[in-house]
Amino acid sequence: FRCAGGWYGTMQEVASRSAGRDTTSAEVAQAWREAVLGQGKGEGLLHWMLQGAQGSTGVQGSEALIALLEQLQQQAAPWLQSPAFGPAREHQARWQHLLRSQQAFQAHSKDYLAQMREALEAAFDLFEQRLAEHEQPGTQLTSARAMFDLWIEAALGAYAKVALSGGFQNVFADMGNAQMRLRAALQEEVEQVSGRLGLPTRSEMDTAHRRIADLERQLRRLQASVAQLVHREPAPPKRPARTKAPAAAPVKTRVKSPAKAPAKTAAAKRAAARKPRP
Repeated sequence: FRCAGGWYGTMQEVASRSAGRDTTSAEVAQAWREAVLGQGKGEGLLHWMLQGAQGSTGVQGSEALIALLEQLQQQAAPWLQSPAFGPAREHQARWQHLLRSQQAFQAHSKDYLAQMREALEAAFDLFEQRLAEHEQPGTQLTSARAMFDLWIEAALGAYAKVALSGGFQNVFADMGNAQMRLRAALQEEVEQVSGRLGLPTRSEMDTAHRRIADLERQLRRLQASVAQLVHREPAPPKRPARTKAPAAAPVKTRVKSPAKAPAKTAAAKRAAARKPRP
């Protein structure tokens, strides 16, 4: 257990009262119990742990609103049980749901505090047992720091035993669920008021954030594509395709025709004509 109060100072006071006296472990443990519970440190510790549990489940900074709801719960008990009707029935149903959520959370918070009180009582008993182990000569605690460290060890052991039990887990889960329902109801009321005042609502901001995130993703993908195109290595030049050489035209050879006999001259023709026929 840890608390913001002067726990170590209280242990120093208990140790100083027991110094120089033949006190038993039971007396020291009883003095410590009375010092813690008598100064209200026990209740302070329980409420501090409750605030820590509230912070872990998501509702923070709403103590004033919850106190106002508790006052409304006492003053508007009959109205809370009446059915919603009339022009404002939707608003009435929403307000009734908010108050019922606050009632459920308050009830589960009380169950959680009961579990913490059980752990605190178990810590006192375990602290007394650990002190009894140091009553023998040579094992006695000689400083307030040693006693305080023993108390921390006993408190952590008692809390671990309670926290690992099924009852504590159910109580803590119920309180967390009730607080989430109360948180959702409170956010709905804030949404309604913000819309009437012309302020940006939570749903509008969530929608804008989703769109911005989507645009950022698209921009990153586009930048990556452009960078890939810019830094891409140039492709090697293509080799020109080999073209076949045109076939050589066949060489035409002229075949010499046989030489014609020279034509007979006119004189030879006349001589042949004069030659007598046999």
